[in-house]
Amino acid sequence: RHRLLNRRIFISRQVVFHSVAPLFFGVYLLGVGLVSLAMRLFGWELSFVLKGLAVSAGGILAALLVLSDQKRRQVQNFIATHFYVNKYEYRDEWLAFSQAVQGLMSEEEIAEALRIVLEDSLYVDRLFIWLSEGDSLRFRRLVREKELGKNTMRQNEETLEINPDTKELLIEKGRIYLAESDDFHQQPVADLMKMKGIVLLYPLLVGGRLLGLLGIGPELTGKKYGRDDFDLLDAICSQAASAILAARMAGELAENRQMLAWNRLSAFVLHDIKNASAMLKLVLENASDHMDDPEFQKDMLKAMEDALKRMDKVRIRLKGINGNTSPKMQQVELVVAIKELVSSIKRRLPGLEAGVSSQESAIMVHTDPAVLSSILENLFLNSLEAAGSQKVRVHVHISRDTRGSNRFVNIAVTDNGPGIPEKLLPSGLFEPFATTKRGGTGIGLWQVRRLVEGLGGQISAENTPEGGARFIIRLPA
Repeated sequence: RHRLLNRRIFISRQVVFHSVAPLFFGVYLLGVGLVSLAMRLFGWELSFVLKGLAVSAGGILAALLVLSDQKRRQVQNFIATHFYVNKYEYRDEWLAFSQAVQGLMSEEEIAEALRIVLEDSLYVDRLFIWLSEGDSLRFRRLVREKELGKNTMRQNEETLEINPDTKELLIEKGRIYLAESDDFHQQPVADLMKMKGIVLLYPLLVGGRLLGLLGIGPELTGKKYGRDDFDLLDAICSQAASAILAARMAGELAENRQMLAWNRLSAFVLHDIKNASAMLKLVLENASDHMDDPEFQKDMLKAMEDALKRMDKVRIRLKGINGNTSPKMQQVELVVAIKELVSSIKRRLPGLEAGVSSQESAIMVHTDPAVLSSILENLFLNSLEAAGSQKVRVHVHISRDTRGSNRFVNIAVTDNGPGIPEKLLPSGLFEPFATTKRGGTGIGLWQVRRLVEGLGGQISAENTPEGGARFIIRLPA
């Protein structure tokens, strides 16, 4: 001791525990050496020495039988409580449990890790762990009962129900210890504790939520549990409860994500059905005025065919769940293809005025005409729905874009509608479920962006100086 150097030096109990076997064998080898020396000095016969070794071996075997697992635990407990300030190596137990629960994602695995660590730390032969079923006061036992010193393992599933008074007592006092609460007689907890030989009931508690119960039998030494035991259990049980809560929240998050994925899939399906329905509805509304027109009849049949194809795509999407389709790329003369598409859409939507202009008379691109048709149909329907009762005019302009090292083609779709809300520019309107239309799903433009990207292109949006909306599709030439 010195005023500048005040340190306590002690031997780790792990060193003491692990020194027993080397000490035992050292004594044994020393004994063999002494017997060999005695044979030389006193001329003992080999048979006499062998008889002595046999007696020694019998004594050693008897000692091993006496020093069972239970006795070993009692010796460790004696050393820990009489030769050290603290009964437990808190740092070792805490690190052991932290490493055991690292990466575990289920409550069952965390409960099993808790059982293993406590069995190695506490001097007991009975441990039970129950976990709550949701937020109810009903608990189910998950882990095996292990009686130290025996080879029996039981996996009897059982449930335990506690009343609100017992819950409040556990939250208030942090434990139920029969040695401290001899007057505790709340049923059915008291009967279960007596039947199972449990003297200590600890809550797995976090944020006022009772997630589980830990039942502990009496200590092997027959002594009462003290401050060191309670400190260890407080730390381990608190950490276990936090890990269980995290596992539950992760499970709930996974379920919510699955539900969100299903809702999104439903929204995509609803959008496809809505587009097909809108197209058929517009055809039906104009049928009485244009039914005698052969071109209208032809386009009406084409609209019905497209609607059936769209329904078939919905069926395939529901079957495949992921909804991903690979475009069938081919060489397409873009100006001619878009003029035909726009002409077909105009005949199916008589309330729509549309025109096409081009910088050049012929521009070749490598694309999928069916996907391109879906893109333009979505944009035209979007303009029609956004305009409401206003007369809708849409213009498509095709031009080359030679920016950068690659050559691209721009397809600008401009309408005379109310424009795009500034809060959705420049890219917010392409996010799923972003919509300003009454009854809109917010899927159309998100789907358009995915279709354009599937063709290797890009899409952007802006408002025109006149107040309308302009969508610019940039495709590789």
